[in-house]
Amino acid sequence: MEGKFSLIGLSPGGLKIKARAPTQLPKLVIVCNAVTPADEPFGRATLRVSFRGKELINAELPSEVLKDTSGSERGYFVGLMVPIAPLVIEGSGMVEVFLDTESDTIVGNRLSIEVEEVVESDQNPATA
Repeated sequence: MEGKFSLIGLSPGGLKIKARAPTQLPKLVIVCNAVTPADEPFGRATLRVSFRGKELINAELPSEVLKDTSGSERGYFVGLMVPIAPLVIEGSGMVEVFLDTESDTIVGNRLSIEVEEVVESDQNPATA
């Protein structure tokens, strides 16, 4: 992989990072899916992502994304993969995802990130 490090996985129980804050993840990708009934398509939608109260993403979704559906008469499906690169982690917190539409705010899943501070004996077990 051309000397690049990748860590791939799902984190339904949250992430525990053993590091000295601040630290960072080179990339965090959030998978976002939203479904609406066929007779109530999204007129507009803004994706918001925050971590520890700091807004990381605030982006209005293009109308072609909102209209691009699975072709089903049952409803509209919007699927996005949202990369955050890098994600600077200054301490433990919660990644939160919201979708603001013309009529409501949809609260998405959250990802808990817990930073466990490294103590000197953890850094190099061979010297302890």
